[in-house]
Order: sequence, then structure tokens, then C-alpha cells
Amino acid sequence: MEIKIDLENHDQIEHVYKLISQINAIKCMEKLVPDVIRDIDEINSWFKGVTNNIFVIIKDTFNIEKWKEHKYQSLDFNKLEKGLNYLDACKKLYLLFMSNCICVVNDLEEFIRYFSNYVQQEMKSYFKSIIYYQNENKKEIFEKAQILSSRLQELSEIKTKYSRVFSCFSNKKIIEQWQNDLCHYLIELSDEMEKITITKQINILNNKLIIVKALSTLDRFLKGEKFIDIYNKYQNIFFIEVNDAHKQIIDAIRNTDYERVAFEIVTLHSSNEIGEYFYQKAKRMINNGLNDLMEETKTQTIMLGNNIEIKGIKSIVENLKRIYRAQKSVSEHLNEPAELDKCVIDVKNFLEEQIIRFLEGVKALININDFCKVDEKLDLITVVCHLLGKYCTEKVLNSIKEVKHSQYIVLSKDLVEKYSNMDIRDYYLNPPTDIFAKFAQVNHTNPLYNEALIRIKNIIVTKLREELKQAILEEPPNLENNHIRRFESAVKCLPETMRIALEVELKHCKDDINQLIQDNNNKLNIIFRSEDLESTKTMLENYQNLKGMQSVVNNRQKRLNLYKLSIMKIR
Repeated sequence: MEIKIDLENHDQIEHVYKLISQINAIKCMEKLVPDVIRDIDEINSWFKGVTNNIFVIIKDTFNIEKWKEHKYQSLDFNKLEKGLNYLDACKKLYLLFMSNCICVVNDLEEFIRYFSNYVQQEMKSYFKSIIYYQNENKKEIFEKAQILSSRLQELSEIKTKYSRVFSCFSNKKIIEQWQNDLCHYLIELSDEMEKITITKQINILNNKLIIVKALSTLDRFLKGEKFIDIYNKYQNIFFIEVNDAHKQIIDAIRNTDYERVAFEIVTLHSSNEIGEYFYQKAKRMINNGLNDLMEETKTQTIMLGNNIEIKGIKSIVENLKRIYRAQKSVSEHLNEPAELDKCVIDVKNFLEEQIIRFLEGVKALININDFCKVDEKLDLITVVCHLLGKYCTEKVLNSIKEVKHSQYIVLSKDLVEKYSNMDIRDYYLNPPTDIFAKFAQVNHTNPLYNEALIRIKNIIVTKLREELKQAILEEPPNLENNHIRRFESAVKCLPETMRIALEVELKHCKDDINQLIQDNNNKLNIIFRSEDLESTKTMLENYQNLKGMQSVVNNRQKRLNLYKLSIMKIR
């Protein structure tokens, strides 16, 4: 009968060793049987050889460095248990005392301790990853929970089936400790989720639900309350809060409160399948709402036409601000986020075209000196630009500057030059009262108007005073000379205040002319009465060439001739 003493038959070692010991006992019969020693040595060598081969296999199979190289692959605990039992059986045998059995036993036990430490660290690492999960790779957390469960099951089986292997573990309370840790964390997690529910932190609650669901794979190692019980309890609460969040999103979308939409929708997007359903529903509403908002804004801009109104601009700007808030808050949830940019650009271009057309109309009003309407429209466009803010283009701002520059040129140069070059006889066709009336309507709004008004007034007054001056200087003095007539015609085209003041000057001028006429008459009378023929002749010759004095000279000449004739008769 053949007896095997391999790993599968470690229980035969002691029996075989007894047989070998009995055989070794017959060495004393060496003298009777000379070859017995050789046969006994062969048997001993065979036994040592077989056991040493097993030792080598055990040492080679369960080697720490090789296990690391093979990336900590699963172990055959049945084989490991048999190896330990085999070594335990061998280390008791005197025949194998000098073999490396003890070293192999020590190495194998060290290997098991290393394995137990590795498993414990791995389990701690996986458990830490699970409890600190933050909406990352959901699949990974469940895989780690499954590995953790498998490890605990493996440890339980080792403790139950492979007691010799388990006896070599560094921590023989490892299973009980894990059960306690899971139980304590279950209580801690339950309390934490209760607080989260009170504060309505849906996203965090969903995160904890994923953790609880993953850890529910370990429920078989717990006594009393299970992780799945907590999951079921707070899953119902989560459904209610998700539904409330969806209602909040709908309300925020209707009120175009996109900051609130962004805050609430993250909860749905990052939660489970139920939340994802509500998220997709909310996403469709956001896209549809923004499409309607963009169309409404474009329509409002087109409908402005040339009648730019503050109310319409305010509405457009408010819509543009809503679009901007949507870009900033919910662009990642839009099907075509680039459409928002395109809409804003289109609206800005529409507004630019209409404002520039509006400003062309203002230029036309400047050219016809309708200052009141110019100011009204410039004030309006200033308010519009202020309301538009960043939506007001550079081209519009430059156009406003051009219009204001045109206004400045007209007021400071064109109008002044017009009245500087205008003859006062043209006042009848271009009455200054018109321009002064226009200045009167806007004088308080812009210092340019006051400056232009003063300069034009000074020009007109200077021209009219020059006429009065020339009227006085005209010889001989004449109350109906051309300068007086020009003055009287022009002054009628002036505003009442100016006209009254200048008519006073006209009266003084006429008084001066009357005085000059009187002085001339007195002078003539004195000369004629003096009967100084030479002085009379000289005076008449001086007046001879003066316009308007011919009749006077002729009259005086006749009187002089009569006077000479009477003198001759007397002589």
C-alpha cells in the first residue's frame, strides 16, 4: 500500500513518521542484516526529501514579494490552511528538526500577518472613500462597497473554515471591530441626514443617500438597524424635496430669476434618476423660456422705429439683463448657449441703427435752429444711453459727440457769422425775433445758447448803433435820411425789449439831428444878418456839394442876389 505525505495528506505525516521511527529502531540488527542501514537511510532521505520539497513549494507559493508582484491576487486559503497544518505536523518531528521547517513556518505566518494588515488597510481606505464620497464616480463607490463586503465575508470564512490561518492574523478582533465601526457610522450618518433634512440641503442629502445605498451591501454583517432602513426612510423625504425644488425652479423660470434657477437646478442635475427626470423637464422649460425672451426682445427693438421711448428702452434693457443673467447662471443647461450672444449682438445692432437715424433727425433740427426740440431729443438720447449702459455701442457714442459738435459749430460760428454778414435791411425777411424766440425757450439749459444769444445781440445792436452814428454824421442833418429809415425798418424785427431800448436811442439820435439842423439854421441866419457877402458866399459854396442842400443853397443864393441888387440901387 502506497502512502502519500503531500499537502493533501498532512494527516498522514505523523503515521508515516511512526513507521519510519520503527524502521530506524531495527538499526541494531545491522550485524544480522548488513544492508539494513542503507535501506533505513534511503527511507529517511526519502522522507526528508519529500517534506523539504513541500517546504519549498509552500515558501515559493506564499511569498510576500511575489504576491506584491502579482498585484495582491486572491489567495487559496484552503491550500494555506493545509500548508500551516503540514508545517505544524512536521515541526514536531525529531527527524526534521535540522530542516528549514521552522523558518518556513515563521515565513508563512509572517506572510499571513502581512496579508491581514494589507486587507485591513485596504478596507479602511475603501471605507474612507465611501463615507467621504462627494458626487464623483457613483459606480466606483458601489464597487468599493462590494469589495469591502467581499473582504468581510472572506474574513468571516477564514475565521470559520481556516482557523489556523486566522490564528496568524495581527488583529484577531478585526471582524468585531468592523461590525462596531459600521454600527457607529450608521448611527452617526442617520443623525447627520436628519439635520440635512431639516436644512433642506437636497444635494447633500442625495450624496448621503448614495453612501447609504452603497453601504447597504454590508447589512448582513450588522445586527439591528440596517443601512437599507435609513435609505428607505430618507429616499421618500428626498423625493418630496426634489418635487419642491422642481416647483421652485418653475416659479423662478416664470419670473426670469435665473440665479435662483441655477441654484435649484444643480440639485436636480446631480441627484438620482428621479432628480434627472425633473432636471430634463426644467431644462426644456429654461430653453423654451429663453427662446421666447429673445424673440420678445428682438420684436420690441424692431417696433421702436424712429420713436425712441424711455419705456420701450427700459423694457429692452431689462430683457437684455435677463439674458445676461441667464448666460452667467444657466448657460451649461442650454441646448444652444451661443444663441444668447447672437441675440444680444442683434439687438445692439438694431438699437444702434435706430439711434443713429434718430440722431440724423437731430442734426436736421440743429440746421433749422429748432433748439428746443434739439435739447429734448439730446436729453432723451442721453437718458437712453445711460439706460443702455454696456449695450450702447461705441458708434452711437461717437454719433452723439458728432451731433453735439455740430450744435456747437452752429451756435458758436454759423449763427454768429450769419448775423455778422447779414445787412440790417434783410431783417425783414429774416427777423431776429425768430432766433431770439428760439433762444428764449432754451436759454437756461445750455450756456452755449446764452453765449450765442449775447454775441448775436451785440452784433445787431452794434450794427444799428452804427446806423444811428452815420445818421448823425450825414450832412446836412436830416431826420429822414437813409440811415434813419434803415434803422426804423430793422428795429421793428427785434424783440420788444431790444426794440424799446433802441428806439430810445433813435429818439436821442433824432434829437441830436434836430439840434444840428437848428444849429445850422441859426448859423446861416447869423451870417445872412451880418450882411457879410464874402462869408455868405463861402458858406454857400461849402454847402453847394452837399447832398440834400441844393434847395437850401438855391434859396439862399436868390436871397443873396436880391440883397446885392438892393445895395447897388442904394449906391
